[in-house]
Amino acid sequence: MLPLACAGLLASSLAATPSLDLGVVAEGRYRTAAAPGAPTERFAEAELAPWIKAGVAAPGLDLAIDYRPLLTLTDGGGGTVALLHQASLLGRWKPGAEWSLSAQLGGRTGKINRYQLFTAGVPSGDPTQPFPSVATLGFRSLEGTLGLGVNPGLRHRLQISLTAADEGGARADDRRWLPRQQRLRAMAGLEWDMGPHDVLASVLDATGAKFSDGPSVGIAGLTETWRHAVSSTLRFWVGGGPAWAAQRQAGVTATRLLPAAEAGAGYDGELGRLPWKGTLAATLAPFVDRITGAVPERVGLTANLVATPSPVWRVEGYGAVGRVVEGLQKGDQAWGGSFQVGRSFGDFVDLAVGVRGIMQRQPRIHGITLDWNVFLLFDAHPRRPDKVPPDPSAVPDPLRPRAQGAPEEHQ
Repeated sequence: MLPLACAGLLASSLAATPSLDLGVVAEGRYRTAAAPGAPTERFAEAELAPWIKAGVAAPGLDLAIDYRPLLTLTDGGGGTVALLHQASLLGRWKPGAEWSLSAQLGGRTGKINRYQLFTAGVPSGDPTQPFPSVATLGFRSLEGTLGLGVNPGLRHRLQISLTAADEGGARADDRRWLPRQQRLRAMAGLEWDMGPHDVLASVLDATGAKFSDGPSVGIAGLTETWRHAVSSTLRFWVGGGPAWAAQRQAGVTATRLLPAAEAGAGYDGELGRLPWKGTLAATLAPFVDRITGAVPERVGLTANLVATPSPVWRVEGYGAVGRVVEGLQKGDQAWGGSFQVGRSFGDFVDLAVGVRGIMQRQPRIHGITLDWNVFLLFDAHPRRPDKVPPDPSAVPDPLRPRAQGAPEEHQ
């Protein structure tokens, strides 16, 4: 198998087309932050993120490298400067229609704030995850993913992924707020086209993590999900299954068997001649709490909306809420959301204005952390699809995009 793979990569590289792209994202925001035991702060921030992306594309092969430092200037506390380095490598190889391979490696190191703990620096990753009360901390992470996709038949698709990660506070003081987490996650999923409008997806998902402050946790679950297309514009899905959760601390291991469930609906069409796409989804499942190193059960609700009144205007809204319903963190809540209106100027420049916020409520310590801001965003980038290499940050979870029905992101 290895000699065959090497031969395929060599043959593809002979017909490769290189590409190089540059861009910059700049944001100004006015921010309000409040944390337990601290006075409410109001301050202005400026964020600058230039990026460079180099790629090689060939029949069946895509390679890309991406580097984007993130510089944040804050006028609070006498003025602070924070720099976060971000880089990623991506490789995709599809030698035939039956199978494909992918590999991704990404890392971040430097100063990070609460928003930058989420994907792309906005609460679009998982704002229902607990976040540290401190506004800024030293952070480092390294994450690698290997993926395999196989089509064993015309109506079946098998996808497997393995992810290893090491992330958390950079120094001992930072790890007081965000412990270092060493994590391994394996997923395997089989999709079966039951008919022209129905798909059955079976997903086995297992995660193990060890924290710098002592705890070790594990989650394993098997989920069966049925997805149905009501029409060309409307779809829904529902699923569930058992989940096993374990936590080891001070030499004692506790295990529980918990339920997991998901349900949602998605729309992609026109209403009143206005094109829009959106989803609404609810989930119930155990999760790894990155602050406490526990595995409580959580119920979550997410909603998003993208509307395009014209080719140059775009309206986006997103919201999520999570509540712990079992375990020592029972009653804890995390909220996140954003809304923005954007306009394109030609093919290379976008402007957007909006508001975003995150909130965390922890009744056991009688604390509420609130952080929100209004922002103005400037984005200069190449849009020509024949010139832009694959974006490493756009590599989706190989098992979940269609199961969750999230709207496709525009690059």
